Amino acid sequence: MANGAFYVDRALTNLSQAWTNNSTDFIAEKIFPVIQVEKKTGKYWAYNKDNLRIPSSTLRTGRSKTAEATYGKSLSDFGPLAEHALKDFITKDEYDMTDAPLAVEADTVAFLNEQMDISNEADLATILSDTAIITNSTTLSGTSQWTDRANSTPFEDIKTRIVTQRANSIKGPNAMFMSWETYFTGLMDHPDLLDRVKWSNLGIVNEELLLRLFAPYGITKVFIGKVMKNTAVEGQTDALASVWGKHFWTAYITDTPGLRQVNGGYTLRLRGGKYVDRQDLFDPKGTEIRNNDYFDQMLFSADCFSLIKSAVA
Repeated sequence: MANGAFYVDRALTNLSQAWTNNSTDFIAEKIFPVIQVEKKTGKYWAYNKDNLRIPSSTLRTGRSKTAEATYGKSLSDFGPLAEHALKDFITKDEYDMTDAPLAVEADTVAFLNEQMDISNEADLATILSDTAIITNSTTLSGTSQWTDRANSTPFEDIKTRIVTQRANSIKGPNAMFMSWETYFTGLMDHPDLLDRVKWSNLGIVNEELLLRLFAPYGITKVFIGKVMKNTAVEGQTDALASVWGKHFWTAYITDTPGLRQVNGGYTLRLRGGKYVDRQDLFDPKGTEIRNNDYFDQMLFSADCFSLIKSAVA
């Protein structure tokens, strides 16, 4: 007997679109904000730094012609957006052991969403931790790493990244982000920072204090990526590690995402491209649930990022 036809399940699609993970754990879409696009291919404006060049003269006298200024921008292509999908199979026995069939299907959709979110988070972390891509970077080692409480100087290291990024970019940094491991083992109780917040009486540098410390340098956002990944081969002992590694970044992240805005990067997602479809199977008996999406994580300007590689040991 043939398998059933694939069809889009509207209820599961709505569930997939509404399902959200803990917002404090996943930060990829805070760094690369989501922009909905109507087609899988299109164009966006790429800007250069011509607007910062001082004109040779703005003077105009009598019938002389007005000096001309050029604003450097060009149309660049995006897409085609990549298709992303994961599926899982629910056996007839699993349905029979569940009072409400939708419950096991909801669990499956949640699992697939979680898997895709972790994958997306890891993909962006890989891009932004590559010093061949984010060339405005420095790598710490030995006593300079923030886990060395006696010798390292995280405040000066971060301040240097802010100043360096501002010197290289059309936009100075307004955000910093890091892995939970970098925050917990490197910054939360580092004496270099604690000495600067003695008035707080907390004994730790929480996210609010970290933001207040660097607000005078233009920082308005702090993100800590808490997502973990299991690096063990299936069937072996679990080995958990931070998706964002042991690194630290400063960044410019626009408050008004759009294809005409200067920003480090965007997640371009096809409108209506996220959906769930299903297929009834007869050998083996059960239902295949598939989570689908069309998107790309696009780096628009590496100048909007600065990286401290291996900030902690």
